Order: sequence, then structure tokens, then C-alpha cells
Amino acid sequence: MATEGSKRLDPVARAAAIRRVYGLARFLDNAIQIPGTNQRVGFDALIGLIPAAGDVISTGLALYIVVEAHRLGASGSVVARMIANIALDLLVGAIPGIGDVADVFIKANQRNVALLAKTLGEEEMKTAGVEWPVGAAPSAERADGPGRKRVPNAAVQ
Repeated sequence: MATEGSKRLDPVARAAAIRRVYGLARFLDNAIQIPGTNQRVGFDALIGLIPAAGDVISTGLALYIVVEAHRLGASGSVVARMIANIALDLLVGAIPGIGDVADVFIKANQRNVALLAKTLGEEEMKTAGVEWPVGAAPSAERADGPGRKRVPNAAVQ
């Protein structure tokens, strides 16, 4: 369902916004492949190493994705799920030691972009020039649908 703000965005602005949030999510969660593994790590995990300030910076960047998703027409329930993903990332990331390791595996930004992609649909994502499927979506979001193949998480980058 499109919001009033999303109706004001022309197709070029919508495509640019989609590419921005997709690029930011990739930067934060999957920027660098760990050599010898299929695991990718983003700058969210590296920024999180800065005591206190790192988690605040990461959360601020993650909230930008939510604001853009709202502008693009994400429903209130989708925005709420995005905020819950960020809250989980923040809470687990705040645990000394464990949180730094968990940041490698909790990819809230990729989950949020996947929620946005599901909201916008495959056609709009492709029009924006963003690969489909997007990110490492939660298993519930990755269920087979009409015309979609189930892609294992390890294959999604």
C-alpha cells in the first residue's frame, strides 16, 4: 500500500531511493567476504567494535533504511518489523564480546531490505536495477511463492 509520501516520488526518485537503501544495507551487512568461507561481514560489525558510539552509529544508519522504506510506501506493520530487527541487532550488539561476534551473523539491514523488496515487488526492484532476491531474508520471507525459487541463504550475497 502506497503512502501519501510515496505517491509524490517520481519513478526515477523511487529507483534511486531503492538503490541507496540496497547499497547501504549491503555496505553495513555484507561488504567483505571472509576469506576461505561463504560468510560475509559488513561495516556494521566493524563500527560496532567502537564502545557505545559504534552501536549508536550503526542504529542511526539502519534507521535511515526504515525512513526510506516508509517514504517508498512500506506499511506500518512492515516498518514495525524493520524496527524490531534493528532493536534485536542493537540489544544483542550491546552485549560485550558476544555482541561483536553476533553482529557478523545478525544482518538486520539485509532483512529490512528484503522486507522492503517483498513490499515493493520483484518488478519494481528489477526496474531499480537491484538484484532479486535481495539479501539474507528471514526464512519466513523466503518461502516459495508464485514464480519464485527458494534460494539458500549461503547463495545470497
